[in-house]
Amino acid sequence: MNRFLFCLVLLGASSLGFDSQTVQWKKLSPVPSLEGRKLLKALANGSFLLGTEQGLFTMVNVQSSFRLAPHLTGPNDAVNDIYSDQSKELVATDRGVYLSQDVRHWQNIFLGAEHGARSCLSVLSDDKAIYVGTTEGLYIGEGIPTVWNGPLKGTERSFVQHLADDGNDLFYTTQTEVFRMDKRTKGLQKVFSLVNHETRENELGPATETQEDNSQPQSILKGLTIIHLTSDSRVVCRIYLLTTQGIFFSENNGQDWHDIASSGLPLNDVTSMEAVMPEDHSEVQLFTGTKRGLFRYQENSWAQLYEGFETNSILGLAQNDQGVYAVSDRGIFFTPKVKAISHDAHDAPASSGSSSTITDSQLKTRFDQEPSVQEVQKFVINYAEVDPAKIQRWRSAAKAKAWLPSLTAGLDRDAGNLYHWDSGANPDALLKGRDNFGWDVSLTWYLEDLIWNPDQTSIDSRSKLMVELRESLLDQVTRLYFERRRLQMELLALPSVPAEIQFEKEMRIAELTALIDGMTGGKFSQRLGALEMDD
Repeated sequence: MNRFLFCLVLLGASSLGFDSQTVQWKKLSPVPSLEGRKLLKALANGSFLLGTEQGLFTMVNVQSSFRLAPHLTGPNDAVNDIYSDQSKELVATDRGVYLSQDVRHWQNIFLGAEHGARSCLSVLSDDKAIYVGTTEGLYIGEGIPTVWNGPLKGTERSFVQHLADDGNDLFYTTQTEVFRMDKRTKGLQKVFSLVNHETRENELGPATETQEDNSQPQSILKGLTIIHLTSDSRVVCRIYLLTTQGIFFSENNGQDWHDIASSGLPLNDVTSMEAVMPEDHSEVQLFTGTKRGLFRYQENSWAQLYEGFETNSILGLAQNDQGVYAVSDRGIFFTPKVKAISHDAHDAPASSGSSSTITDSQLKTRFDQEPSVQEVQKFVINYAEVDPAKIQRWRSAAKAKAWLPSLTAGLDRDAGNLYHWDSGANPDALLKGRDNFGWDVSLTWYLEDLIWNPDQTSIDSRSKLMVELRESLLDQVTRLYFERRRLQMELLALPSVPAEIQFEKEMRIAELTALIDGMTGGKFSQRLGALEMDD
C-alpha cells in the first residue's frame, strides 16, 4: 500500500442519531486473537460477519461467539470486502467471491483465477446484477446461475478497490481515482483524480445521454489509497474523502470538494470510517477509527471517545439500525442510536425524600484506600520491566565500559623436538626432548569509547521500542482503571438499580480487575486484598 491513506464515504440517511453529549460504549463480545486488519459487518438480523486475513468469522448474536466459516479459510482466503442486504451476504476474498443466504452455508460464485483476476477486492449487488472489483478490473454478473462479464472496458488492469451504489450509478475506486458508472450504458466518468490536473472529465466508456460535461476536480494529493467506501441512497448522496493531509466532501457527485477541519485527528493512523445521519437529517456525525483511538466529528470539531473503551486500537467500524459498532483488539464495542444521558433506561427513579448524589465523605471512604492510578502504573512498569531508569543504567554501563581494558591471554608450546631419533652414535634410539611453553598477557584500552560508544546505537533502538511499549501499556491500564472506577461510581449513584443490571456491572468490574491484574502480575488484587483485611 502507498504511504498515504484516504477514505471515501458515499452516504445518505440511516436511522441512526446521537445527541451532542458524550457517547458511551458497551463491550459486547470478544474477537478472535488474530493479527492484522478486521472488517466488521453488522447485519439487520443481529448477526455479525468479521473479515480477517485468515478468513471469515460469523456470530449469530451477541450472546454467542465468533466461529470460523469452514469454506472461507485458507492461505488465499483473506477477506477484503463484505456486502449484505435483506436476501444475501457476499464476501470478496483473495480467492474469489462467496455467497450465503443464511450466514452458515457459503458457495463460491466467482473464482478470480478463472477470469484472469488474482484476487477480489470489493463486491456489491443490486436487484439486477452483482459487481466485483478485482486486481484486473470490474466484473459484472447477471442471472441465476450467474454469468460473468468483464473486465469492463476501461477498467482493465485496474485495482477496483471499493464499490458503492446510489441507485442510478455505480461508483468505484482505484488506488488514485474515483469513477462513476452509468448502470444502463456502462459508461464511465472520472470524478476525482489524484494524479493529474485535467480540466475536463475523462470519458472511458460509451457516451450516454445522461453524461454531463463536468469539470475535473482539482487534484489534492498524489499516491493515496482508498480504504473505505459505502453508500445510502435515501437522501442526496454526499461524498466524504479522508486523506492523510485532510478531509474533504462533495455534495454534487464529486464535481466540487470542500474541506473539513481535521485538527486533533491522527490522519496517519486511520483504519476505518462510518458516517451517521440523524433522523432529522441534521449535521452528519462522522466516526473515525484509528490506531490511536476512536474519534467523532460533530459541531465542526473532532473529539476522542473514551467512555467504555479498554484500548486505543480501533480496527473497524460498522453500523445498523440499532447503533454503531467498533471492533478493536479487545473486542466489539457498541453504542445505541439514541444516547440518553440523564434519564437512562437502566436508571431507577429515586424514591421520595432520597438522593443518589455521591457525597465527598462517601468517595473518600470508598476510594481513598484503593491504589491510585499512579500506583497501578508503577505496578505495570515494574512488572513489564519498562522503567526509564533501565535505559539510563544501560547508558552508564556502556560509558563506563571504556575504562575497563580488553584482556587477551595466549599460550605458545614448542613441541617440534619432543620425540626424535638420536642423530648421534645411537641412531636407533628414540629420545624425548623438553616441552617449551610461552605465556603472554595483554591489556588494551579503547579510550575513544569515552566520547562515543558504538553500543549507544543499539541502546537508542532498544530505548525507542521500550518507550513505545511503555506508552501502550500505560494507556491501556489507565483506560481499564478509569472504566472500572466509572462502573463503581455508577453503582454508588444508583442504590436501587435492578438486580440484573447490578450483577452485570459487578461482573464487568471483576473482568476489569482481572485485566489489570494480568498487567501488574497480580499486584492490584494483592493490594485490594490487603486493604480489605485492614478494614
